[in-house]
Amino acid sequence: MKSVALLGLCLSILLIACNPTPTENPAIRLEITPGAVLLEKVGASKQLTLKAFDAQGNTVPSSQVNFVSSNPSVKVNADGILLANTFGSSRVVVTANGLNASISVLVAQPVAGTTIVSDEQIIGDIRPLDPNAALDVGYRYDVTLKGISPPTVGSMLT
Repeated sequence: MKSVALLGLCLSILLIACNPTPTENPAIRLEITPGAVLLEKVGASKQLTLKAFDAQGNTVPSSQVNFVSSNPSVKVNADGILLANTFGSSRVVVTANGLNASISVLVAQPVAGTTIVSDEQIIGDIRPLDPNAALDVGYRYDVTLKGISPPTVGSMLT
C-alpha cells in the first residue's frame, strides 16, 4: 500500500513539474501618455503611447490594443496617432489586456498671449490655494513649473 501511495505522490510531483503555473504577471493598470492632449490647429497630430503594468509596477506586453475616439473631430488610428479634423473635444478610450484607460483631447486655437504648458513642465502636485473654495472661474492653484519664464499676473496658462 505504501508503494502505491509513494507512486501516486511521485506522479503528482512529475505532473506539477511538467505543467508549471504561468509566471507572466497580468496587467492591472494602463497608462497613456501624454495624459491629455491639446491640438492647436486643424490637421495637427500627436502620437499616444500606451504602457501596461503588473501589480509590482513592472511593464508587461500590451495585447489586443484598441483606440476609440468619442468624437469624429478627433480621429485616432490603430497605432495611437491622433489627427485633428475640426475644432472640438473628444475622449479617447484605449482598451488593452482587458483594461480601459482614457484621456481628454481638445482641438482649439489658443488666444494670443496664452502660454501652453506640457505635463513634463509641471513639477510635483497641483494644489488648490483654497481647498474649500467652490470650483469656478477664477479658482486658483499653486503650481510649480520648469522651463518657462514666470507668467505675468492675469496671463493664461493652458
